[in-house]
Amino acid sequence: NMRATNWIAEWNRAGLWAKEHTARDAVFLMPTWYFRGQVGRTEPGSVQDAAVLNAGTFQYSSQRRVWVDFRNGAAVMWFPSYYDEWRRKVVEVNRLTGPDQEAAYARKNGITYVIDVCSAGKPGTLQHATERLCIFSIS
Repeated sequence: NMRATNWIAEWNRAGLWAKEHTARDAVFLMPTWYFRGQVGRTEPGSVQDAAVLNAGTFQYSSQRRVWVDFRNGAAVMWFPSYYDEWRRKVVEVNRLTGPDQEAAYARKNGITYVIDVCSAGKPGTLQHATERLCIFSIS
């Protein structure tokens, strides 16, 4: 619980920064989980996995759009036609293998920011960082 509480607080701080420093129509690209049985960048038990688990706080705190969040798949229970769009976005994001692909994908889709666990080689220009999360603008 303490680990989750720390991540939630960090996503909240990132979200509050976004709310105060980005345009209302800003869109954020965040990491997401893989479908069961698929291997990908978000390895179970990793720092990124823990970050994604608690990322839902960001959208609430920031009042900004997130390109896709794995949890948004639940919306298909009320809006079944959303499934194809949601699944396509999750698959596309999970296929991105590096910063250059992330930046190109963001530009192609009108995504203004990439937010992820801080590491070397992320796309764009660093705009804000918490202890473990970095927000990059894409131009």
